[in-house]
Amino acid sequence: MIPVDAKELTVRKTYNCDTDKEDYYFNGKHITHKDLFNLFESGGYSYSSQTQFQIVQQGEVEKLVVQGEDGFLKMLKDVTGTSTFDNRLEKMNSVLEEC
Repeated sequence: MIPVDAKELTVRKTYNCDTDKEDYYFNGKHITHKDLFNLFESGGYSYSSQTQFQIVQQGEVEKLVVQGEDGFLKMLKDVTGTSTFDNRLEKMNSVLEEC
């Protein structure tokens, strides 16, 4: 396990077209693919689960800031699966009303 004691973390992936090889760096230090994914999973970001890594993609942060609280809340509901639950609950309630 890699000890993490920082307020800011940097993860970088490089790809070499000539060798078809990917390299991963964590806070500027080379890290294996397995160790990086283990590190994410130890922080609660499971790649194998239904939710997988729930990280805001590059370029999306600015959109969230511009959208304000409503946009952030929508993203949070999507990430946590709450919006899916709300949709299913809505469908169940409409079926119950029809019955």
